[in-house]
Amino acid sequence: AYPVSLQSTAEDAAPSTGSCRGHLARPLGNDHNGTNCSSTMLHGTTCAAQCNSGATANGTFACLVGRIRLESVCGADVTLADKVLLTLAAVASECPSPEQLHVIFAFALQVDRDIIADVFCEAGEEVPLSKDEALFVGRVTAQALTIGCDLNADLEGPTPARDLLQKGEQLVDSRMPVGSRFVDALKDAVGYVGSVAQLHKPVFMPEQVRAFRDPVSWSVSNMTGIEVRPGVTLPIKLSQDLGDDVWLVGVVDDQVKKPYGVLKMVKLKVTGPTTSEWLGTRSDIDYDPSCAVQATFRAACWEAGDGVPRNAYPVSVRATEEGTSEGACRGDLAQPLGDDSNGTNCPTTMMEPTTCVAKCSSNSIANGTFMCLASKVRLKSVCPGHDSV
Repeated sequence: AYPVSLQSTAEDAAPSTGSCRGHLARPLGNDHNGTNCSSTMLHGTTCAAQCNSGATANGTFACLVGRIRLESVCGADVTLADKVLLTLAAVASECPSPEQLHVIFAFALQVDRDIIADVFCEAGEEVPLSKDEALFVGRVTAQALTIGCDLNADLEGPTPARDLLQKGEQLVDSRMPVGSRFVDALKDAVGYVGSVAQLHKPVFMPEQVRAFRDPVSWSVSNMTGIEVRPGVTLPIKLSQDLGDDVWLVGVVDDQVKKPYGVLKMVKLKVTGPTTSEWLGTRSDIDYDPSCAVQATFRAACWEAGDGVPRNAYPVSVRATEEGTSEGACRGDLAQPLGDDSNGTNCPTTMMEPTTCVAKCSSNSIANGTFMCLASKVRLKSVCPGHDSV
């Protein structure tokens, strides 16, 4: 078998080509307005999203060996975790697939798959092989690869950050089981592996974004009716927004008790465009007349009612995200381009067919516009420094 060279860099210094283009740091969350990242970020530096509300963003971007790593989020429900970042250089026949990389790192480090947060492999220049290597592997060149992995560290679990940092350093140590397993797994995936080296020491990044979800508020745009009796549905004429996506809706069924009928009410929490969570059902034979009027229908009407079984009055719901309507777009999805870009002037909610543009740090006018069409942000807006303009 041919030998594999494993080595670590002597110093944790930035390679000469290790700077990053700051505009490639993409802020997330519906409250963001660009980033505080410089146009050129040096290896090892960090920056973050800027939040319209003035809040501090969760997580940071990090520049490592010419690549923006991690995420920074404004205005979202965020789960945080400590992370360990690894970047390796390898000479091999080809890049493993992302799925193969997940398997390789999990096997080499002996950790669960959910510890492997993100992986990547970028192929660079072709590397000539020696005659002996070429004869052995059946090809005259291999590829220079940059391989990276972001690891989720448990705060107090079986895989704390200190263990991941130690194992990360051992990935390029052929004397250690970690290094031996890594090379064996990489060979199994791609065939030929000539060398593996660290491009920097494993980096510990505390309190980084592990998962996030934009908070969504729902506004009821239509409730087709309450089924007051089997096969009998009455249109909803009474509704009250109680906050936190909880709604109180009602109808007066005047066919069961003359002459004023029965007030039938349902309380529900809207969870999606056509979904809801049932919170209660009540009816009131002797309801206050003001409860039969939309302008004065209120929570007190519910309190005066009597409880009835859960599915007594099924409700059909149609809702939209609050502040949006059919055909509207989320302005935070407009991603500006160019080294000089720093966010956009797009509103949080863009109505069809409005437009907006990138904001340029130099106060130059951006080329091109974003446009909202059929709920999708279309076209591009670019500040100076983008090759295709």
